[in-house]
Amino acid sequence: MEPEASKLSSSSSSPSQNPKNPIRSTIKDRDFLNHLELYLAKRDGVDKLLKISRYATKIILASSLLPETLPLNRRLKSFESSVGVSRKAFRLGKFVQDVNALRNLCFDSREQLILSVIAYGSEGLYYFVEQFVWLAKSGLIDAKHLRNLQKISAWAEFIGYLGSISLKIRDLKKIGEEEACLRSSIEVAIVRGDECGEQESKIRN
Repeated sequence: MEPEASKLSSSSSSPSQNPKNPIRSTIKDRDFLNHLELYLAKRDGVDKLLKISRYATKIILASSLLPETLPLNRRLKSFESSVGVSRKAFRLGKFVQDVNALRNLCFDSREQLILSVIAYGSEGLYYFVEQFVWLAKSGLIDAKHLRNLQKISAWAEFIGYLGSISLKIRDLKKIGEEEACLRSSIEVAIVRGDECGEQESKIRN
C-alpha cells in the first residue's frame, strides 16, 4: 500500500508543480524596461493630437490668413509655443523603446547591425536629450544650455532618420530579391508541370 500511496502523492503533486514553470518564465521575461515601454506607449495618442493641433496652428500662422495686429494671432502663437513644450513633456522616458529595440535586436549581417545601432541609438539619444530641452524651456535648467541641447537633439534626430531610411531601403531590396526568387521558382514549376499554389499565395500576400 505504501508504494501506491507514494505514487498517488507524486502524481497529485506533479500537476501543481508544472503550471508554475511557465508562470515563472513569463514573469522573468517581463522585465522592468518592457513594462515601462508598455506604460509609456499609452500616451502616444495624446502626443499625436497635440502634434496635429500644433502643425495646424503653424499652417494658419504661416498662411497669413489672420492679420498680425489681430489679438487671435498672438493667442495662436502663444498656443503653438505652449503645445510644443507640452509635447516634449509627453516624450519623457520615450527613449526606453529604443533601448529595448537594441536589446532585442536580431541581425543577419554586420550591415544591419550597424544601421540598427545608428537608427535606434540616434533616435534614443534624441528622445533622451529632448527631456533636458523640456527642462530648460520649463526653467528648471539654466537656459544657457538650451542652444547646445537643441543642436545635439537636432543632429541625433537627423542621423536617426538616415539610419531608419537606410534600414527600410535595405528591407525593400530584400523583399524584392525574395519576390524575384519566388517568381523564378514559379516559372520553373510551370515548365515542369508541377503545382505552385503555395508560391503564388506567398506573392499575393
